[in-house]
Amino acid sequence: MADSMRYTDWFHKSKVELESAEILMEHSSNYAIIAFLCQQSIEKAYKGFILRATDKLLGGHSLIYLCKKAMETDNSFKECMKDSAMSINFILKPLSIRYPNGYKPVGSARVYHNCKSNIE
Repeated sequence: MADSMRYTDWFHKSKVELESAEILMEHSSNYAIIAFLCQQSIEKAYKGFILRATDKLLGGHSLIYLCKKAMETDNSFKECMKDSAMSINFILKPLSIRYPNGYKPVGSARVYHNCKSNIE
């Protein structure tokens, strides 16, 4: 199945993933999953913005790359670069967050709040 070329779909999915992270934040302390959902939400928000601005859907999962591409259209995304770079600490090993392999990621409520502010 091909990825949607409607930027509204990307924004909607971003919002759903952020809402899911918010629910987990209220009811769980599984910060690794919360951070993963935040990363996914930010990625989709960047892709939606870039798609709307350029009519091109970019591949990839690097928030740094996507933030730089968003900055090419709107320099105010420069403010998001630090938080995008910080996410690497939690998403470098995405499979270890989703599958059991003995890796214990470190996370905190700070990660969630930084990710959420990056989206807003």
